[in-house]
Amino acid sequence: MDADRLIDCPVLTMWGEDFSAVGQAYDVLDVWKRIARDVRGVPIARCGHLCQEERPDVVNRELLDFLAAWNG
Repeated sequence: MDADRLIDCPVLTMWGEDFSAVGQAYDVLDVWKRIARDVRGVPIARCGHLCQEERPDVVNRELLDFLAAWNG
């Protein structure tokens, strides 16, 4: 098992601040920091469950910024 090993690659996590089952229910970034070494978390304002549909402007900008540093 590797349940005790942290994810080594960079991780981008985004969530809607207005989604009661996630953004308002717990600290999303804290959860990811417990399972990955390099985490960037983006809470998206005025957004619920489907970030990519509700705020594509923010999601696309964050994805492009995150991927710009990727060396593949």
